[in-house]
Amino acid sequence: SIHSFPTRRSSDLENDNEVAHGELWMFLLHQLLSLCQDSRQEVRDGAITTIFRSISLYGASLSKATWDATFWEIIFPLVASLSSAITLHNHDLSEAEPNELVSQVNGPTIRLIDKQWDDSKTLALTSVGNVFFEYLPKIVKTSRYEETWATFIGILKRSFIDRKSTRLNSSHQY
Repeated sequence: SIHSFPTRRSSDLENDNEVAHGELWMFLLHQLLSLCQDSRQEVRDGAITTIFRSISLYGASLSKATWDATFWEIIFPLVASLSSAITLHNHDLSEAEPNELVSQVNGPTIRLIDKQWDDSKTLALTSVGNVFFEYLPKIVKTSRYEETWATFIGILKRSFIDRKSTRLNSSHQY
């Protein structure tokens, strides 16, 4: 008989759709994340901008689990990879050719490549701040909100306080 087939509730279908949406979302963001390490600043910054525009546009439709995954699989690894690239590219200025150096408004002279990586990280950190500002009511409901917030604050501290003092100390050498 036709009634012997198991039926699915609409809530089961909604859960399946939410899971599929989350998986597709994360796949897209992971593909963009791979471009965020490109040596060309335009490509790198374009990928960073696209990630955060996508989050801004579709954040309202993300589940708590997808928000959690977005922070821990995309946003924090993005910032960590930019920090690593900055450390990797940061060399002694005495080794730089004069045409590789740029002056900064509020800081010491640095190599152009270092400034470009710093600019990419600044773009990412500003975008993360905007995500928190725009979606805090949703982010607060994730299972790891306190850990997410503490990690974000730690990143800011390392990026702006610890790094600034390192830069100031190194600028006194020249």
